[in-house]
Amino acid sequence: MKLRGSINNFTLEKMLFKNVSDYVIFYEGNDKRVYTGAADSYSENLAFLNLDAENVGQFIGIGGEIGTSFTGLVKNIEVAGITCINSPEVGSVVFLGNCENYNVHDNFVDNVNGAINNHNGVFMLRGNGRFYNNTVKNHQGNALRSWLYSMNGANSSSVDIYNNIVYNSRMYSAFELQVPPYIKESALFKPATARLYNNTVGRMNTSKKSFPGRLLDLYNTYSTLELYNNLLFEDNDDIVLN
Repeated sequence: MKLRGSINNFTLEKMLFKNVSDYVIFYEGNDKRVYTGAADSYSENLAFLNLDAENVGQFIGIGGEIGTSFTGLVKNIEVAGITCINSPEVGSVVFLGNCENYNVHDNFVDNVNGAINNHNGVFMLRGNGRFYNNTVKNHQGNALRSWLYSMNGANSSSVDIYNNIVYNSRMYSAFELQVPPYIKESALFKPATARLYNNTVGRMNTSKKSFPGRLLDLYNTYSTLELYNNLLFEDNDDIVLN
């Protein structure tokens, strides 16, 4: 499915996709749309609900970026109740390139990325919002890679990661929080705070390759982090064999 043009107040729900080898849902050309504040320069109020996929490439892909301008900006997007299973080369199940106030919750991912080794984020989310009540297991890649920043002037936005279950990753840790250098260098960059709590994480980086397997890979965020009430077992934090 290709989405095109300016889309607002849109819901896609209750569909099954199977054996789709490249991509499933893709917002074509969104990464080329420059945010100016005008109504046709961004999308808002999008929802992807109760969608199921098996043996697919990337499930939901919405391109966007922060650089000399915001491109592909989406405000208020919900991804909830989706399942993605048995997909050996899905990479990122959900990729949101530039989002203000994402709401990603109650999703289920099992047995993905068995055939690839690059640094995937099963959920790759850039911007700010909430990621909660999700289950990711039997996978490769961080369950969540959050590249975080604010978009609302002087008021700091936040990324909240809570009540998730992440179990049995072949490579990499459960979560990543990061502001990469190219985002920090943007004149549009404003930091976002982060909170990570009440998550259950076990059996990280069972192959003992590449980076350690831990609760959180933390890079510079240029703001505050609250980290509490997380349960971690059978990690591979100090054992790295290349």
